[in-house]
Amino acid sequence: MIRRFPYGYTMINGTITVCEEEAGYVRRIYRELLEGSSMYSIAGRLYNEGIAYFKDSQKKSACKISMILRERKYTGIDGFPEIIDTETFEKAQFSRKPYALKTKGNKKDVPVFDIKIDTVYTPSQSVMIMEQEIKNNLRNCQDSEKLRNMILQLAAEKYNCIH
Repeated sequence: MIRRFPYGYTMINGTITVCEEEAGYVRRIYRELLEGSSMYSIAGRLYNEGIAYFKDSQKKSACKISMILRERKYTGIDGFPEIIDTETFEKAQFSRKPYALKTKGNKKDVPVFDIKIDTVYTPSQSVMIMEQEIKNNLRNCQDSEKLRNMILQLAAEKYNCIH
């Protein structure tokens, strides 16, 4: 089937209209990406659920998701009704890997980012001690809540070591 409109849209009586079932999957893709899922893992879930548009393979589904994430029409431009807001679209562009955002030439609606990170992480003595305690507890831990709290405390301590 050849699609004339981006996934999530259809034409009814000469008007571009939102296909609510498909639009729900578009919103879900953006939501899951912003919650930290990769395009490939989102594709795997949609493929495994047997969603018709994502039935070819997980790899092809990941490509389709990449196209969905780049499609600015979902924000309600060029006569298309809004499926996601502009803020969500922009956040998704930053969530994607930097290599996926770079482009050569003048491709419309594809942002180009030059990301530089000037931070340094230097672990403190307490971080190294906490890491060793966690490793020891992983071997014979019977209290998963205690281990979880130790890991969260380590994460906070590591964050404090960034400068």
